[in-house]
Amino acid sequence: MEVSLDPPNQNLKEFVGHLTQTMQPSCPGSLIIWYDSVTVDGELKYQNQLMKRTSPFLIYVMRIFCNYSWAEDYPKRFWYVAGDRRFDVYMGIDVWGRGTYGGGQWKTNVALDVLKRDDVSAAIFGPGWLYETQQGEDFQGAQNRYSVKILF
Repeated sequence: MEVSLDPPNQNLKEFVGHLTQTMQPSCPGSLIIWYDSVTVDGELKYQNQLMKRTSPFLIYVMRIFCNYSWAEDYPKRFWYVAGDRRFDVYMGIDVWGRGTYGGGQWKTNVALDVLKRDDVSAAIFGPGWLYETQQGEDFQGAQNRYSVKILF
């Protein structure tokens, strides 16, 4: 959901919690993930990290996906908020490079290195970048180079 709620819905957290509780028994293996675009106030405002305005959703969902416009120190900041659920918070990385730390594309590994160092989870947005931008005639070779670069 990437829209403001007008008027702000005070039942948003409860609705998301109900959705999570309902999906588990009816669809085993389902995963309810909150994207940090909407705050607890119903405002459309990307937080790019786990903050006071989005952290309450961690109680109601299984994971939170933080938007990809974060700064290098953001991953460490949410440790105290998430506690033992820090791996349930995914820091976004836009492979296309739109506002993402490190620039994405062939430099996606820059953001991944920060997340590995800080021992937090990553969510990769736009992984089709390599294919969609037709990286030369040898796509398989480009795919292999990209995979090795970002994973190791």
